[in-house]
Amino acid sequence: MPTQAGTISAIVACDENNLIGCRTGLPWRIREDWKWFLNHTKGGACVIGRLSYEAMLNGGTVSNGQRKYFVVSADRSLAGPHTQVFGSTMEAVDAAVESGLPVWICGGVRIYEESFPQVDKLYITRIHNKYEGDRYMPDWKEWFGPVEYRRDSSENGIDYTFMILGRQHVADRASLAV
Repeated sequence: MPTQAGTISAIVACDENNLIGCRTGLPWRIREDWKWFLNHTKGGACVIGRLSYEAMLNGGTVSNGQRKYFVVSADRSLAGPHTQVFGSTMEAVDAAVESGLPVWICGGVRIYEESFPQVDKLYITRIHNKYEGDRYMPDWKEWFGPVEYRRDSSENGIDYTFMILGRQHVADRASLAV
């Protein structure tokens, strides 16, 4: 399922309560989910907030040159060979689109919220457990709905489902308001 240049997709892993983070990281370690993220975003333009970017930086993932990063932050020192820094989500999304690469919205919370109106598909790893944390995925049901892909899996006693959700049609969104 390669993503085409010009498309904007969001990618996230969340638990049953829509938890996506705990301080500056994830409260789970699922190797298959990490590979899912790396495989899908490879060769893409990743729009990402400062905390999420720094967590990836600490893990050594951003220096391999397989992705371009469009970081939303006031900290201009994060700029580097594969990283540009922008003051707002929309500036970062616009620049990522102009790059000609497939665009991936990679979090955090505010980045997802502000970009949902432009996103074509939502890639979710739904972790069938509940964890403690402090960052939650905004409600996506208004924007995304039809399941285009689904695969169940498990690792180290943790069950999860990979899903790709298509864009909700305007008529479908109107029926949700009823």
